[in-house]
Amino acid sequence: MRLRTLLIVPFVLLVVVPAVIIAALSLYTGLHAVDVLSRQLIGDISARVEQAVVHQLEEAAVTLVVTFPNVDDNHNASNELFGSTERLERKLFELTAAARTTTYLCFGREDGAYVGVHRAGLAANSAATVRLQQVGGDALKSYLARTPGDRSQPLETNNKIFDVRNRPWYQIAKTARHLTWTPVYWSIASSALVTTAAQPVMTASGTLLGVFSANVELSELSAFMRTVAVSANSVVFILDRDGLLVASSTAESPFRTEGGVQKRVAARDSESALVRAGAQWWRAAGRSADRADKGAPSIAVINTTGEQVDVASRRVTGVDGIDWDIVVAVPRSDFTASIMKSATSVLFVILAALAAALALGLYVLRRVTRDVDQVVVATKQISADGLPLLMPVTSLAETAVLSNAFGEMVARYTQSLETIRAKNDQVALLNVTLEERVERRTTQLGAQNHTLTEEILRRKRLERELRQTSQAAQKAAQDKARFLAILSHELRTPLQAVIGASHLLSARRRPGEPAYEIETMDAASKSLLTLIDGVLSYSRLESGMVTPTLHSFVLAECIEEAIQVARAALPRAEVALVVDVDSSVPRVIHTDQGMLRQVVINLLGNALKFTTSGEVRITVSADPVGRADDPLRLRFAVVDTGSGIDLDTQQRLFQPFQQGDAEDGKPQVGSGLGLAICAMLVRALDGEIDMASELGKGTRMSFSILAQVPPTAAAAQLSTPIDAATRLRSLRVLVVEDNDVNRELLSIMLEQFGHRVDAVADGETAISRCAEQPFDAVLMDLNLPRIGGIEATRRILLDHAERGHPPAIIALTASVSDADRELCAAAGMRGFLTKPATVFSLDLALRGAVGDAPLPEPAAVVTGEVLDEVTLKSLADLDQRAAAPFLRKLMERFIEGLPTQVAQIKIQWDAGQTKAALYSAHSLAGAASTVGASALARATRRVSESPSSEAVDAVEAVSQATVVALTSWMSGNLPVEAGKST
Repeated sequence: MRLRTLLIVPFVLLVVVPAVIIAALSLYTGLHAVDVLSRQLIGDISARVEQAVVHQLEEAAVTLVVTFPNVDDNHNASNELFGSTERLERKLFELTAAARTTTYLCFGREDGAYVGVHRAGLAANSAATVRLQQVGGDALKSYLARTPGDRSQPLETNNKIFDVRNRPWYQIAKTARHLTWTPVYWSIASSALVTTAAQPVMTASGTLLGVFSANVELSELSAFMRTVAVSANSVVFILDRDGLLVASSTAESPFRTEGGVQKRVAARDSESALVRAGAQWWRAAGRSADRADKGAPSIAVINTTGEQVDVASRRVTGVDGIDWDIVVAVPRSDFTASIMKSATSVLFVILAALAAALALGLYVLRRVTRDVDQVVVATKQISADGLPLLMPVTSLAETAVLSNAFGEMVARYTQSLETIRAKNDQVALLNVTLEERVERRTTQLGAQNHTLTEEILRRKRLERELRQTSQAAQKAAQDKARFLAILSHELRTPLQAVIGASHLLSARRRPGEPAYEIETMDAASKSLLTLIDGVLSYSRLESGMVTPTLHSFVLAECIEEAIQVARAALPRAEVALVVDVDSSVPRVIHTDQGMLRQVVINLLGNALKFTTSGEVRITVSADPVGRADDPLRLRFAVVDTGSGIDLDTQQRLFQPFQQGDAEDGKPQVGSGLGLAICAMLVRALDGEIDMASELGKGTRMSFSILAQVPPTAAAAQLSTPIDAATRLRSLRVLVVEDNDVNRELLSIMLEQFGHRVDAVADGETAISRCAEQPFDAVLMDLNLPRIGGIEATRRILLDHAERGHPPAIIALTASVSDADRELCAAAGMRGFLTKPATVFSLDLALRGAVGDAPLPEPAAVVTGEVLDEVTLKSLADLDQRAAAPFLRKLMERFIEGLPTQVAQIKIQWDAGQTKAALYSAHSLAGAASTVGASALARATRRVSESPSSEAVDAVEAVSQATVVALTSWMSGNLPVEAGKST
């Protein structure tokens, strides 16, 4: 950056920028004030015009009402007045003389008689035009009179037959039976726009005597609006509901004469551009806004003819029967002209200040740079290899210092030149042997290039080997993940049976029998299931892909389960287990119960391993929170009095496959993954884990987690345990299953729990059955004939949306995919039960859907075998508890119909009926899963999921093996019915 710019620009900015900011703020403030004041002003103008309109119209209405108040006591007097032409003419003279804006009063009787008095001047003694027509008269007669009854100055008689009963104002009042107003029209008598107030006059018996009317000339409104105009360019006008002008502050007349006929002018056709713009806005937005809030005007800013215009619209609300709108339009420039002129003046002032700042800056710059330029000239001489004879003398102290420094530099530069010349002489001598040295160096570079080429080839070979190794490692990781998935499946299936058995044992336990063993087995099996999931998915935990499953639970129960599992795994009679929960810890928390329980079990197990006597203490505390909805930091500690752990062992215990020695010095059994998994689980719960131990004094394992405190209602539901055997009442259940075997087996299972069961075979029947009678729950197969399970669910829930109390619908299917679960949830299903359905899984599904209990993952079909022993054992237990054995008949019926079903699939596939074949395969898969034919279920499911000729042929082969295996199983596990031989 040049010195000129550095000195001038900041100086100019300091002068100009504050002035510009001040001017801009002043302009903004002025424009904002104009906006506020203009809105208030046009609102006040519209209110004043409304008052004038109401005042002018109310005079005519009051005149009519006072003359004929429509009260029973006045009927006789009114009949006398309106029945006498002389008295009525005298009364009309009085009323027109007293009126200010009502210039024409008339009365037409039902028998055709008519009396009217029109006073053109406002003076009480001015001449009036009297118009008379007798009953049965042929023509309307007119007189110029100064007193009632004066007939000395007859006017030209209109030979046209005049019937007052055909006049619009007469017809309107006669129909309305009350005071009403006519639309605005051109009056021949007044030669102006008028509106007429018409009051029907009734006899005491309720019959119509005639209509009393008063004309109001509207030209006075235009004159008044000219006096309240805001500026010379503003306009105020009144429109009726059709958009026609009633009055206007402009010089334009609200009517035009075309072909001898007077026609009213529409506001959109006005000669004034402001009137047209205001009318266009009123029709588009102002009228609707004005109708929405009748008490306040609608105000807006519009753009027309290249400038902004403030507009306001107000409805006339003070007179019943008048539907007029007042519109005010004021150009914004009328308000802002002086402000913009002031802004222009300020701009010129700023420009003048800018010029002054530039002039002053240039003067200061020239004074400063004069001495600097002398130093620059001397510097350029040095750069051109010319040494200055004398350094310049400057008047500024700073440039004098710079000049002296350059003088010293010149001296040193001279000395350096002499040194360089000496070095150049030495270089000249060395150049003599330069060629020899270049040749020698070239030979060396060639050898180095050869070595470099070999190194490049070696590195490329290593990169290729690394790439191959990486691909092999990726394949090994995929094989590992596949192996872990299969192993997890094979371990979880029998373990799920153990969990189910513990639930059945607990449900069948008689009152008074000890439940500790059952509860311990249930807690241990749950923990083992969680441990298996954790160990087999260690690679997933290590990669940080674990996701906690959050729900509310009682913390004390979770800790008690962990203690039971730890005691059962390693009994220590000499070791006391003590639980110390601080009073600040809530009873119910919201986090992943399985993860927390697994961490506590692992830490308790380690503490019991290293403690042969003394105690193991579990302490729980909570950090204070700032707000009620903030997460709670819970701190757990497991402290033992064992032998302790040395420092070297502590540093490696949280690494996988690392163990310490017990108190007796012997190595402990186990995988060595306990603390490593604990650390990962604690991190997944947004916490930290730590160890403190000293040899001979024991070990303290502490960790913290973040948890939410559930609402009071949810915590109250968990605070009181409910007996699982009595929690679910007797239900009315509808089973919707197209397979006969599945339908019968599900019915038997449900009846064992005391439920009332109704079974149907298709979705359409299920819809009609749910419409006929109420059900608590519906077990709905997804693939049904005629109407599928998803569509049937939607129709049932839609039908109950109007009646209330819909049933809890549970999906029943052989599929376990996440897509099917999402589809069922979207349809409104409250549960998902995978075939084969066991007694345990069926009961839990009903509890989850009807009792709002969590529904665990259903057990998957056992793979690798022809039959599923877990399912068969569950069916055998159910058969033994049933009132009458059913399982042999069920399986014999399945075996008998199996060849026909397999042949049907084959025939449909060969005939190209793919959809029918897939449906038949899906139905057979459900039946096979129900009776424990796992291999056949997998084969038929493969047909429905990945159809092919090979998959269809495989079903036939598997079905033959299934028949042999089922027959063998029945002969060894089911009793033979009476009357049959083996």
